[in-house]
Amino acid sequence: MSQISTDPVFRFNTVPDSTAVTSNADDAFNELTSEEFLEVIFAELTNQDPLAPNDTTALLEQISMIRSIESDTDLAERLEGVTEETRQLVESFEFITAGLSQLTELSTAGALIGREVVTDQRLLNEDGTPVLTEGGQSIFVDGVVTAILFRDTGLTARVENSGSGVAAEVPVQSIIRIGEAVAGEE
Repeated sequence: MSQISTDPVFRFNTVPDSTAVTSNADDAFNELTSEEFLEVIFAELTNQDPLAPNDTTALLEQISMIRSIESDTDLAERLEGVTEETRQLVESFEFITAGLSQLTELSTAGALIGREVVTDQRLLNEDGTPVLTEGGQSIFVDGVVTAILFRDTGLTARVENSGSGVAAEVPVQSIIRIGEAVAGEE
């Protein structure tokens, strides 16, 4: 039984003694790169007898196959580029959407300025302890919203406490009731 050469020029010129090797030759053909295939074709053209040339139909079919493979490779590379551009567009869209969402929240929260609100946040002393009534009850932040601020934690409302006159910043989400605008604050 003859041995199949690993040299791309001779890979197809070896005739096996057994038909079991045919699938190996097919596998070898599929493993050829475009450059190796061109080397095989070039060697075949260089070594053929000019007075008795090989059948050019098979050669043309093989060249057509190479062009098809190269076209598929080019298409795959272009698709990768389009995929990357699409990913970048999606990221940009998400960034713009997040910015619009913040602007919408700010606009909505801005409507709270000058309005009486009640929150679920306790009024705290400077040391962080809750401010208590004479009966020992916590005082919740309520009063007039004087400003809306961007913080790392999100939008906050500066509320001037109606009972103590102390201003406190609370998350906008902690506002549980919105009252009428205070006269002179609109």
